Amino acid sequence: MKNKIVCIVGIGYVGLPLANAFSKHLKLIGFDVDEENIRNLGNNNNTKQNIEFTADPAQIKQADFILICVPTPVTKSKEPDLRYVKSAAEMVGKNLKKGVVVVLESTIYPGVTECLRHFRKLKDRTKPKLAVLIRESI
Repeated sequence: MKNKIVCIVGIGYVGLPLANAFSKHLKLIGFDVDEENIRNLGNNNNTKQNIEFTADPAQIKQADFILICVPTPVTKSKEPDLRYVKSAAEMVGKNLKKGVVVVLESTIYPGVTECLRHFRKLKDRTKPKLAVLIRESI
């Protein structure tokens, strides 16, 4: 297990603590589309050898495990805004290697996993294993 690589997609208030925790034991790729955030994290990463921050989606292909940790804000009409989940699913779906485990760690509601259809299109080629961590909001 020590030679496995974890990729956290979305280095925010959920993804960054997970990245720091995983990097204590495994090589970690921290991916985010916010290039300024990635630059800042990279500049402050002098002591962490196992972590690489990037805005290059091609780096996701190295990962054996991918955790999608993107925000799900609520719209004015109190509906979950899934654009970040859908965008991340599409980007990850284009950058999978065979046998990867993908975990959706964003707050969602039942039925949202349909947005992961991007993975299904690649199933014959990459055979990803999918998991969803369920959190209840109170």
